[in-house]
Amino acid sequence: MNKTPFNWIIPKLDKRQPRLQAENFIVTHIKCRNLIPGDVLLPYRQFAAINGLSVGTIKRAYSNLIVQGWLSTKPGGGTFVAQRIPGEEVPYRPSGFPDRFPAGLEIRKKHSQPPPHYIPQPFVAIGTYAPLQILFPQDSFNKYCAVHQIRNANLSQAKMLTSYKGERFKHAVLTELNQKRGFGIKAEMLEIIIHRKSCLERVFKILLHQPNEVVINTSIFDLMLTNVLRECGAIVHTLSTQDQHFLKKIEQLLKQTKVRAIYVRPQSSFPERCTLTEAQCIQLIELAKKYNTCILEEDEDHEFYYGSSCYKPLACYDHDGHVIYLGRLSMATLYTHSVRIIAASLQFITALRTLPAQSIEQREVITENALADMMMNGELAAYQKTLRLNAKKNRDNLQWVLSNYLSDHISFEMPEHGLMFWLKFRDEVALNALLLQLGNMGIEVPFHPNNQKTDSKVNYMLLGFGHYQVEEAEGAAKLLKEIIDKSISSSSISK
Repeated sequence: MNKTPFNWIIPKLDKRQPRLQAENFIVTHIKCRNLIPGDVLLPYRQFAAINGLSVGTIKRAYSNLIVQGWLSTKPGGGTFVAQRIPGEEVPYRPSGFPDRFPAGLEIRKKHSQPPPHYIPQPFVAIGTYAPLQILFPQDSFNKYCAVHQIRNANLSQAKMLTSYKGERFKHAVLTELNQKRGFGIKAEMLEIIIHRKSCLERVFKILLHQPNEVVINTSIFDLMLTNVLRECGAIVHTLSTQDQHFLKKIEQLLKQTKVRAIYVRPQSSFPERCTLTEAQCIQLIELAKKYNTCILEEDEDHEFYYGSSCYKPLACYDHDGHVIYLGRLSMATLYTHSVRIIAASLQFITALRTLPAQSIEQREVITENALADMMMNGELAAYQKTLRLNAKKNRDNLQWVLSNYLSDHISFEMPEHGLMFWLKFRDEVALNALLLQLGNMGIEVPFHPNNQKTDSKVNYMLLGFGHYQVEEAEGAAKLLKEIIDKSISSSSISK
C-alpha cells in the first residue's frame, strides 16, 4: 500500500507569524517521523496556496530550514528532508544480530505440500504479450491523483478505511461494462479483486465444495490456472478449443460425469489463439444449461480486437446465470493489469463475499479514483484506442516480416484478437536448436520470462507483439531463414 498522503495544512495558523509557524510545522513532523529523510516537500507555491500564505513566506521558511540542516535541495530535484537531521547522530557499532539465535529455536518441519505442477510446453515463448505504456496520459492521470490526495488528506480514519471499499471505482467499472460493453448487470453482481491468482483461488473456493470435483480445462499450459486447480483437489479433463470436435467432446464428458465447471477463453485461447464463433458460443451455453454446469469465462484481451467491432463475451449472451466472467480491467497500466473483474449471478457474488476480504494494503485508493475519473471522462477509452491502433500496426508489420522471410517454413493465421501469433514450423525444423544457434551467434533471443526451456524437439512458437523493433524482427527472421535453408539443404545432401 502506498504511504498515507501527508496533510500539508498548518493547524491553527496565526498569520501574524506565518514563516515561523511554517518552520515549526515542518520540524515537528520531521522529529515525530511523519516526514522522514528523503521525503520530498510540497513545492513552496503549492504549500503556500493550501495555507493561504504568500509564496515568499514559504520560500523563506524553506531557505531557513536548509541553512539549519533540516532540509536539503538540489537543482531540478525539489526540496526534501535532509538525510541526517540536526541532533540525530547514530554511532557506529557492529550488528546486534548474529547468525544464530542464542536462546535456542526448534526448527519445525514444513508441512508437506505438493510442489508446483509444470507441464512441458510444446512451444517456445518469444517476445512480450503486453503493450508499451509510454503513451499513457501520465500528466492527466497525475492531476487527478493530486486532486484526490488533497481530498483524502483530511479524511478521518473511519472514512479512510471506508474508501478502501472502492465504491467510486466500482461504479466507474460497472458503467463501463454496461454502457460500452453491453453486460447489463447490477452493482450487486460485480466484484473487484486485485491479482489474477487471488481471483482464481476465490472463485474456485466457492465453486469446488469438496475434493475430486470435475473441471474441464481448455488452457492446460496456463501454469497459474493449472496449479490453482491442483491445489483445490479438482479432477481436471483437458480439451483444446482448436479441436474441430471440441464441443462434441465436452458433451461426451457432460454425459459421462457431473462437471462442475468449464474453463474457457472464448476470444483468444491460450496458447493457440483460437476464437470461438458466435454459433459455438451459443452451443456451449446451451450445453451448460442442459447439463446444469457453469462456464468460467476468462477475458484477457478484450481491448485488442482488429475487426470492425469488439468481441462479444459469453457474459453478454442469454446464459441464465451459467456464465461466470473473469476479466482483466485493462492493459493500460501495471495497476489496471492487476485489477480483475468478476461478474456473475447475485447468489454467486454473495457467496464470494463471505470469504475473508482482501487485505486493504493491496488497494491503491487514489490510483483507483484517478482511474475512475479517466474512465468517466472517456480518457481511458481514448488511450485504449491508441493502444489498439498501435497493436494493429505492430501485428501487420510482423505479419509482413513472417510472410516475407519465413513463409516457406511456417504456417499461421493472422490473429484477430490479442497480442500474440501462434506459429507452426515445419516438422523437420528443431526450433530449440535453431534459437540456440542464434544465441551462439551473438543474437540475443527475447525469450518471454515464462518460457520453459526443454530438450524436446519443439515446432511451435508463441510470438508476442506487444512492442518490438521492426528492424530487429526483420533481421532475426532473415537470419533464421538462412539457418533453416542451410539445415534443410544439408539434410537433403546427406540423404
